[in-house]
Amino acid sequence: MCSTDLGGGLPARLGWKGQSAGGGGYGRPRNHRLRLCPHLPITYSFHLDDQPFGQFSSTTMFPTASRLYGLIQTGLKARVVRDMKTRQTFERTEAMRRAFLFIARNTTLPDTIRIRAQQRLSLLPGNSSPARIRSTCIMTGKQKAVYRDFKLTRFSMRMEALKGNLPGVRKAMW
Repeated sequence: MCSTDLGGGLPARLGWKGQSAGGGGYGRPRNHRLRLCPHLPITYSFHLDDQPFGQFSSTTMFPTASRLYGLIQTGLKARVVRDMKTRQTFERTEAMRRAFLFIARNTTLPDTIRIRAQQRLSLLPGNSSPARIRSTCIMTGKQKAVYRDFKLTRFSMRMEALKGNLPGVRKAMW
């Protein structure tokens, strides 16, 4: 079920993701997570008071959930796909998040507007925060010991270098 308005003037292509049969388990309601509905375009507009403050829109340039699931089937690890989804969520909501942060931190604005902006900021998904993005290995999805130049962990980089897959990298000999 897709909704065109999440309340508070935030239209989105978000719907509820429920379990196929039975309850959600662990005492949660059935429909407790949001998911992207691929057939609706992404449009965001937010209103402070009764006037539109900004509008952001894009077409579906992000892979849908089924396409991401297909990436898992083709051999990509689930960690890598999860990292891709986090980066896409951040990219999709970055402008809105920055606008709300600017309004909430601007001390020259009235407190009511700043509080509303802070409330709208808290409604954004957690993965839209830049703090959630870490450098991850593009082969294994691990987050530790990642060389930025190659986007590989130290072990993956060593294996690829020994195979000769990294141009300009060779084993040191002296």
